[in-house]
Amino acid sequence: PVQRVCDRRLNKRNYGKFWNLTHKGVEQLYPVEWLRYLAEGEMFYRPPDGGENYPDVFGRNDDFFDEVIQ
Repeated sequence: PVQRVCDRRLNKRNYGKFWNLTHKGVEQLYPVEWLRYLAEGEMFYRPPDGGENYPDVFGRNDDFFDEVIQ
């Protein structure tokens, strides 16, 4: 049988200060951050106040799977 597990490492991406904002909202309300987002790209941009980029998400998911699948 499959065991059901709840683990914070499997949470969706944290958008920090930009939670519930659209790209347009970030562009209008935080123009400096918007330019940083454009320069760094969607993959590597990390939003302020605890936001994550995709490598952060992949890393914590990998940590989970490394622990669970031995």
